[in-house]
Amino acid sequence: MAKFTLTAEGAVNGKQEVFVVADGVRIARRTYAKWGVPLEPWVSLVPGWEVQGDLQQGEYIVSYKGVRVQ
Repeated sequence: MAKFTLTAEGAVNGKQEVFVVADGVRIARRTYAKWGVPLEPWVSLVPGWEVQGDLQQGEYIVSYKGVRVQ
């Protein structure tokens, strides 16, 4: 089973990117404006992976090829 973590990069022009990392590989990205407002939905960086949910509510779902893994 993969180990999932969240990482964030420093804000640039008032925007911050948050990544979901599975076993050391960034699998999805979401960009936030100031105060945690999402600017876009989760974007898959690796084919087969999908992330849904809202970090402000403390919930996110990770799926691989349609099967929930987190």
